[in-house]
Amino acid sequence: MAAPGRDEPTTPESGAPPERPTEHRRHRSQRERMRIKIYGTGAVLGLWIAFVMTWLFFYAISYGVFENIGVIIASFFLMGGLIGIIWVPKEAGMGRGGWRVRLSIASAVVWIAFVVLWLPFFAEEFTIYLNAAILLASSFAFITANAVAWSSIIPGELGTGLGRRVAGSFVLALAWLAFMVIWLWQYAEAYGYVWEQNAAILILAGLPVYLILTSMWVPWSKRFGRTHGTPPEIPFFFIWLVLLFVWFWFYGKPFNVYQNMVIVFLTFLAFAGIGRAIARR
Repeated sequence: MAAPGRDEPTTPESGAPPERPTEHRRHRSQRERMRIKIYGTGAVLGLWIAFVMTWLFFYAISYGVFENIGVIIASFFLMGGLIGIIWVPKEAGMGRGGWRVRLSIASAVVWIAFVVLWLPFFAEEFTIYLNAAILLASSFAFITANAVAWSSIIPGELGTGLGRRVAGSFVLALAWLAFMVIWLWQYAEAYGYVWEQNAAILILAGLPVYLILTSMWVPWSKRFGRTHGTPPEIPFFFIWLVLLFVWFWFYGKPFNVYQNMVIVFLTFLAFAGIGRAIARR
């Protein structure tokens, strides 16, 4: 029997908190998790090598060079995504958002694999506009999934409206992307537009999005002293987009793709240089 006044060990029945894991137990648990991750990485790598060898031995002869390259590249990205998911800790990201990081990795590698496999296997069956619509639709799905997953940790308003601006920017970008998909799939060829006119229409659809975004973010920047007025690059970029719309709609057709690319690049440098010079003054 213990002497009076001496501390006696507590038990869970006495109402005291249960005994915490010792430092040795924590280290052992970490080593076990590390061992599992190493074994998992080795298993995924082994499965990928086995798949590539099987594909090359039995199936590669039935496809062309680009199809086989696409299969190997797509499988490589999927393998890398699985390994990345294995090594992401639970505490990754804000708010213990390890599942968000895993979702972003998984959706990214699936999207890349889809694009890599689509181009050599299925693209020839569709026109260039339909292919563009399909690839943009896959981008829309990828961005939407990640936006929904990460929206819960968007910075709160806290008197700044930052959260609403971030969410609004995502919605506008997705709306413009959805319009592009619908236009390219449904109307780009149906009404006999050439590619220059389709480019002009997509630029025209982006103009109101650009105006809304600048009206959302420029006042916020002024409020916190990040800018002391509207940066001259903003109106210059808008003017450049308007001129690009006019060029592609009325004057771009006689020129080939490469000549139009040169014109776009040179005009961008000119307007960016002018805007930068005014900003420095």
